[in-house]
Amino acid sequence: MKKKYSLNDLMKESEKYDKSIYSTKMFDLDNSLDYIQSSKISDISIKRDISKGSNTFYTDYVLERASNPYKTYFGKKIKLNDLKRLKNKQKDFIEVLRKRKSHRKYLKKDLSSYEIFSILNYSYGISREENVMGHKWQFRYSPSPGGIYSSDIYLILVNSHFKKGLYHYQPKDNSLELIKEGDFSSFIKDNLGLSPYIDSENKIGGCIIISSNIQRLYIKYNVRAYRFMLLEVGILLQSLSLVSSYIGIGSCILGGFYENKINDFIGLDGDLESVQGVMVIGHIDNEESEN
Repeated sequence: MKKKYSLNDLMKESEKYDKSIYSTKMFDLDNSLDYIQSSKISDISIKRDISKGSNTFYTDYVLERASNPYKTYFGKKIKLNDLKRLKNKQKDFIEVLRKRKSHRKYLKKDLSSYEIFSILNYSYGISREENVMGHKWQFRYSPSPGGIYSSDIYLILVNSHFKKGLYHYQPKDNSLELIKEGDFSSFIKDNLGLSPYIDSENKIGGCIIISSNIQRLYIKYNVRAYRFMLLEVGILLQSLSLVSSYIGIGSCILGGFYENKINDFIGLDGDLESVQGVMVIGHIDNEESEN
């Protein structure tokens, strides 16, 4: 009787002879594939992990905490709600999508308070409130797994209407919370991965930093929390980029940043809460060549 081979067995056998750079051998030194496999949904994982998380999550205590995912800094606060709402420019949404791009060159020109408000509010501000199982739940302009919102937005302002410094965006009352004041352009240059993509750290309006708190998601989604955390960050970066494009502000998402140095700079532990996304924003240099 012939032995039956599974697809996984056949793939492992083929790996012995696959010498290309795209074989799965490239993952031998890390655990990326292990996580992908272990976090997939199956009948076993539903019983073991997801059901356990759901049972824990749907209690009054956890729901009350989950409905208030707001991190607060008790420094000087700049209220953004007093600014005018986004004007109806009658721009076609498909046209906004088409024109969105990564901008590399910027003009040294201050971001206005209105521009900062628009980018933050219409990306991660509160869009509506609903009653969820007896709890007031505030939803944002960007979606989040389970409406839990594991992300926080930090902003290093370089050229803007406000003082230079590190700020935290507080969606609950739509404000900027000053963490520390100062010119941090040299920190941006050394740690946020601008080179060789952005022509000058002194010309940008500022940098948006997205951090994630995996605990917020893990209590409900267990091992799949990391997947969902990264999905949320990716969606939020897209929202920030599209809103920036809508109001004529350039942006560029960066990937070569030093997580530990940025975590230390902000004051994050780097384990349960860590930086996951970085983007520069600013006024576009019209002489920039097309990408």
